[in-house]
Amino acid sequence: MALRKRLLFALVLLVSLIAVSMTGYRVLGGDSVTFLQALYMAVITLAGVGYGEIVDTSHNPALRIFNIGIVLFGVAVTVYVFSVVAAFLVEVEVTNPLWRRRMQRHINELKDHFIVCGLGDTGRYAVAELQKTETPYVVVDLSEDSLKKSRDLHSETLNVLYVIGDATEEDVLEKAGLDRARGLIAALRTTKTTW
Repeated sequence: MALRKRLLFALVLLVSLIAVSMTGYRVLGGDSVTFLQALYMAVITLAGVGYGEIVDTSHNPALRIFNIGIVLFGVAVTVYVFSVVAAFLVEVEVTNPLWRRRMQRHINELKDHFIVCGLGDTGRYAVAELQKTETPYVVVDLSEDSLKKSRDLHSETLNVLYVIGDATEEDVLEKAGLDRARGLIAALRTTKTTW
């Protein structure tokens, strides 16, 4: 939910910056600057496209200084907006039920893979080593939060195949493809024995 608030804040920030830019271009540019010209100028300035200026800033130092401020602030806002949108799209993809079914299909096709039980420090280290050697693996963890934290810390774990559940339960390990796996790495914080 915090990501959705950040997305909303980023979009409000972007729209506000466009509104401030348009107002500045119209006020500082004089009566000859139309609404459409101000909007166009704001968009090309914030996007960094580099088309020719519609509003002439060459004879107006105040407008030129305003434009410099918009460019500098606009770059920062635009980068922030794109990063929040990208994070939002990644979260939607991970929580999407269609993605889960597709991921389970990929897991069902795996053979000779490793199952990493737990994404604590040891589990993340094991995942990093498996990725370096391009060895297929599936992560099993109790909570999706661990996967999200790992994804935030290590961008290379973005497309990890995983199963959410208790790694000590047989049906969870079956979902991870235990019968086709080459090995299992137990990296759980706590273990419970059921023997």
